[in-house]
Amino acid sequence: MKKLNIFLLILIVIGLGLIVTQKKWVPVLVDYIISKETEVTPYEDGYKWSGNISGISYSSITVSGREIIVNYGRRIYDPNEKVGTLFGFDSLTEAKNHIGERVEVYAAKQENNFFTLYGKSEYYIKLLK
Repeated sequence: MKKLNIFLLILIVIGLGLIVTQKKWVPVLVDYIISKETEVTPYEDGYKWSGNISGISYSSITVSGREIIVNYGRRIYDPNEKVGTLFGFDSLTEAKNHIGERVEVYAAKQENNFFTLYGKSEYYIKLLK
């Protein structure tokens, strides 16, 4: 009986330690799981994956830790430049209302693991319902 009590006490101490330190290890674990779940796969002239919107900046949307350039912030618009589409929201401002929601992405890869909707009109970020 004494060994059982010691074993249970050790489990309680470990459990309390995990609860106290959860802010450090839970985000790392979640990021790891999401990265394995949202593998980027080559598709035609770009890459496809699904994931959750995790951030919005003035020119990009971050999906599962991958930044997709949506707007270069140019003053002069080139009507001949091909650029993809946002489905389910019309702008970066509106996309802020969908942080945490699941989307499908088809985009071109750039250097430093950035992606872009520029270069092909078939590229997209689509809100999944």
